[in-house]
Amino acid sequence: MVTDQARHPVLGVSTLVRRDESVLLVRRGKAPLRDTWAFPGGLVEFGESLSEAAAREVMEETGVSVAIGGIIDHAEIVIRDEKGSPVRHYVLAVFEGAWLHGEPAAGDDAAEARWVDARHLREFQKTPDTERILRRLFGDSPSPDPAS
Repeated sequence: MVTDQARHPVLGVSTLVRRDESVLLVRRGKAPLRDTWAFPGGLVEFGESLSEAAAREVMEETGVSVAIGGIIDHAEIVIRDEKGSPVRHYVLAVFEGAWLHGEPAAGDDAAEARWVDARHLREFQKTPDTERILRRLFGDSPSPDPAS
């Protein structure tokens, strides 16, 4: 049974962090989308600005300090039960962030965190929105090529 609280979208953030030719990715350690790679992110806390939440989530999940830029995209994740009825709904503001210092180490909800060279993005199974945003920004296919 879906509670009244679960019937409202939950606000979250994620951040595309670049350093030179690399992108910071985390392997999700929890549902939804466990074991897929994504930009670091999480839920916005009450009273926290979106950009504060974005910087905090990058630090909590990776140990990397970033300067948060503007919103570059958004994502919606609707989790459905076996009958197709929605049970959770997440709305994410996706920011761009500039690396300041620190090397990635998995923390909080992340099972793994690492810099991925843009030339190797196709080797990682990514969440649909991470894949979509990387395709738009890099203009090529960062997903695995079944022909290779």
